Amino acid sequence: MAYNIGKIYKRDFDWHDQQLVLGAIGLACVAGPILAMEAAILLGPVAKGAIAAGIVKTMGEAIIAHCEAKYPIPTNLVPVQTTTQDDGRERFICDNFVGVIQAFNSRYAVLSHNSVVYCDSVSNGELELFYFTEIGSGEFALRAANDKFVMANWDNNKTLEACADSVKEWERFRLVKNGDGTFSILSVDTKQFVSADQNREQIMFADRNEVGEWERFKIFEAF
Repeated sequence: MAYNIGKIYKRDFDWHDQQLVLGAIGLACVAGPILAMEAAILLGPVAKGAIAAGIVKTMGEAIIAHCEAKYPIPTNLVPVQTTTQDDGRERFICDNFVGVIQAFNSRYAVLSHNSVVYCDSVSNGELELFYFTEIGSGEFALRAANDKFVMANWDNNKTLEACADSVKEWERFRLVKNGDGTFSILSVDTKQFVSADQNREQIMFADRNEVGEWERFKIFEAF
């Protein structure tokens, strides 16, 4: 239970995190129900079932409370400011900043353990932070928490992966401002838009020719 709940709040939630959560909430929250279960051992399946359900509910609530405190949804995010160049290209006013990328369904882009960028995080931590770096001509690069640059990997169906040591063609992106105030991210190399389509295992790809709801993002500067 702890593992499944933890994965909702932190993509790379693992066995070690699970042990920390269980240690933090302790058995105090379920000690009473467990004693009640032992006392009800002769009362039949209905009574025992009700008590077991109570134990599960109590433990689940304790785990959720712990995860929300440890992996909170950020409140210190400020929408980025952009300006339009003479050539019509959009650029960030801040040349370099640390920010997060949020899809239209409020999920955040996040670095996974295998360097693939997903867009399924409900909280914000180190793995959701990306370093935006202007590289000229209205283009920017993204450096992930593993200190690698994000690329549109042609060798893997244009998947966004944070595995490059330097910025070359695959690591260059442009910003397109939409009429609703959101932004779309255009891969310079694929000449296609980044998508966070939740019907594709929540993996981000740079392979869309048009901007739909899955290609619209909010970008926030994190402090």
